[in-house]
Amino acid sequence: MTLVLLSLILLVAAAVFAVLSFVRRVTSGTAPRSIGYVHGILATAAFVLLVIYYAAHLSGGPEWASRFLVVAAIIGFVFFGIHLGRSRPPLWLGALHGVLALAGLVLLFAFALAAKAGT
Repeated sequence: MTLVLLSLILLVAAAVFAVLSFVRRVTSGTAPRSIGYVHGILATAAFVLLVIYYAAHLSGGPEWASRFLVVAAIIGFVFFGIHLGRSRPPLWLGALHGVLALAGLVLLFAFALAAKAGT
């Protein structure tokens, strides 16, 4: 369960950087790349911890949270690829990425609470 809690902490930190980036993009038209890089590193580290958790607990994992987070990660990598190509990714893609990641975060939090209540 420690891995899930660490993953939650990293995901919340990644969400803070995502909100900073999104607000900067909406208000000033651009956001520093460093914010996006930190967001991506934190989110990737959180996802790696979830994969390690799954490897140790093949059944009874946070399946729906992981599904949402996988789709959010794929969209995040697409977003990153567009950004590396020096193009401006569409705002709706960032919003979709954020909504899916937030849904995964909420479901992962619910999983952690349910697991804590069960012990």
